Amino acid sequence: MAKATWRDRVTTRQHILEAAALNFVAQGYRDARLAAVARSAGVSRSTLYEYYPGKEQLLIALNHQLIEVLVAQVRDTLESACSPLAGIRQWLQTGVEPEAIHRPLLKIIYADDVQPSLLLDREATRRSIRDAQKWVRRALRRGIDAGELREDLGIPETAHSLQNLHSLFTRQAVADYPLFDFGPDRGRTTIDIVLRGLKRPI
Repeated sequence: MAKATWRDRVTTRQHILEAAALNFVAQGYRDARLAAVARSAGVSRSTLYEYYPGKEQLLIALNHQLIEVLVAQVRDTLESACSPLAGIRQWLQTGVEPEAIHRPLLKIIYADDVQPSLLLDREATRRSIRDAQKWVRRALRRGIDAGELREDLGIPETAHSLQNLHSLFTRQAVADYPLFDFGPDRGRTTIDIVLRGLKRPI
């Protein structure tokens, strides 16, 4: 019985988060209402409040969900690629062209009106950046050791810069009013230019 109750709670929590994501995208975080989230999730407002007392708690839970997805994505992309440089290329391309399933969460988390509330979750965001950069640093080290990448690369600084680029690409990819256009080749030339700076001279 207790096991079934635990499963029910997990399912209810996931339904609420899915409903919150849909409402935040459709209405905007600022204008979304918890009553609408509860209706979309098929739960009472009191049940919703039991799990998430307010919009900020919902936002933070969605942020944690996205963090898990993005850290797994950078790990899996870089570790499974045929070479470190190919892995970095594929990972940067996921910033330019995020998977459709991830776009709603990305759109929410990168929206300007959620940034003040996300400051409450700053440590989780910092931790996710450290976790992601660990995999980028591993790929850079492997590339240097294999003679594929320049020996003079500062690994921590390069990993940090690559992650900044990935974040910038992603923000533009999901923005309602992007500041720049990736071009007809969907950012491949931009990524090529970045990678040329990493390659070991022949």
